[in-house]
Amino acid sequence: MTSIAEFDNGKRHTKKGNDRFTNTLIPVLRESATSMYQSGFDVDVYLICHYPVSTERYRQVLAALPSHESGNANTVEVSLTVWDEATPIGYAVEHSTRSIMNVTRGLARQHRYVIKDKLLHYDMFVAYEDDMVVHGAQVQQYRNVSDALYRLRQAAPSRLDNTYTIAEMNRQFHGPMTATQLSRMIPGWIRVEVALDGWKPKRTLELPIPRDFRWNETGEEVSLDPSICCQIGVTSSNAHMPSAPHIEDLYFWETTIDALHLRKMPEIPFSQLDWVVLQAGNTEDWYEDTKFIVGRYWSGTDGYFGHQQDPPDSTLSHYINNQGGWMATRRQLHEWHSRWCLGGFLPPYDPPKFHFDGLDSRSVEYWSGGIQIVGVKACNLQRIIPLQPQIFARHLLYHASNNKQRQRTVQARSAFTKIQDLWGQLNTVRKNAEQAIRKERDEFGQ
Repeated sequence: MTSIAEFDNGKRHTKKGNDRFTNTLIPVLRESATSMYQSGFDVDVYLICHYPVSTERYRQVLAALPSHESGNANTVEVSLTVWDEATPIGYAVEHSTRSIMNVTRGLARQHRYVIKDKLLHYDMFVAYEDDMVVHGAQVQQYRNVSDALYRLRQAAPSRLDNTYTIAEMNRQFHGPMTATQLSRMIPGWIRVEVALDGWKPKRTLELPIPRDFRWNETGEEVSLDPSICCQIGVTSSNAHMPSAPHIEDLYFWETTIDALHLRKMPEIPFSQLDWVVLQAGNTEDWYEDTKFIVGRYWSGTDGYFGHQQDPPDSTLSHYINNQGGWMATRRQLHEWHSRWCLGGFLPPYDPPKFHFDGLDSRSVEYWSGGIQIVGVKACNLQRIIPLQPQIFARHLLYHASNNKQRQRTVQARSAFTKIQDLWGQLNTVRKNAEQAIRKERDEFGQ
């Protein structure tokens, strides 16, 4: 966990002087670590802070971690390591060595050094900012999807037996996939906030795609389960982190439906992967070989967006879905670093891809928001989210600060939309895509 501020500074619609350490970091850490531990994981916590962590603060963190009574004392079940005053120092002005300063955006890079140092100690790494709640069920969900992708890769050919052009491959949203296509896929996340009392979005988007909440035509309407991402224990909840929000109170803001695509995954026994959402951020334009290209069904294929005949540029920042962190297995880290990420994923960060040891203009979001993982000229990986309602809900991450909904700059450039509505729209697109598959099979007599 990375923490830039012990106390809020009043920016980004926070209350100046608020004890962020006590009111945000501690509840989030308690909720996340306890949930992971109770889910059966052996958990070690590494807390990376810009500020000095006093003995009193250290004891606060220890008290928040899972423990059990042993004789007359409590034994902490989760180990704790604190790296305080961890912000790297760099030149105040690029290309000038006259003065140095704390590069605060570089604090988001520091977890990579811890992970490289401990790479052989763990089989799962979870790196998030201090206001992101990550439950044990979500860590397990990430592992489940990753395992399903690996099983698909083992059964997949290196090349497909077809003569598709690159443009044609981009439109192949179902059928067999190559091992290379599948190796580019990783589980994805969508950040959500809980609408606090009295808040309503000032700017919303029209919903040009009808919402269909029936997964099966004979079934009842489905509501996503908000408890998986956003139910907070009594000891962790507070005024800005309600304990049991309703699904209608969960909003997202970091992408829009017109930037999203769907894909029907190949079928193998015992796989939870069927229809998946392809999130924005990466691009297929890099590749001149069809074995890399993940075909897709655009949400606007059926004319919902009027004169907009093509998808928008999915690499634009307001479509990317900043995750507030990331997670990966050890195997994934090795593949990202050695195969997919230009310049590598773990340090050292050397030229020509990196300058100043990575302390150039790269943002916090590059290091800790997932932008490097999916970004162009970085790793260019494709995030996926299974669309089945009971699984889709496991891919929502709770931004527990709940402050984006109050930031004027965010409201000016982003529209807040109910996550339930987004799922209903994606479900409509799924049914359209299924109809297109049936039509295609009828035409070819399959």
